[in-house]
Amino acid sequence: MESANQISDEVVETWQKWRSGCPDFELRSISLLTHEHPAVRMKVATYSLPFASEKAEAALERLQDSPIPDIAFTSLITLQEWRDGNLNLDWLDSD
Repeated sequence: MESANQISDEVVETWQKWRSGCPDFELRSISLLTHEHPAVRMKVATYSLPFASEKAEAALERLQDSPIPDIAFTSLITLQEWRDGNLNLDWLDSD
């Protein structure tokens, strides 16, 4: 069984590959903000903050009402830290 860190690393690696190789990356990623699974919406919203902040922030605001406590709390803290200028997502662009 994979650890959470291994899975997270795979998600970041996939995101970086997708971003560098997809001509309509931003449009496709924004479309995932309405994905049926809240964990997908939360991850995509977080990763989209640097280039689609208005839509990503709106998605994180909606997720704060999630019946899944971890999703609601993480969305709240992510948005708070982003707005306070404490969330650095530059590492998403590195190879």
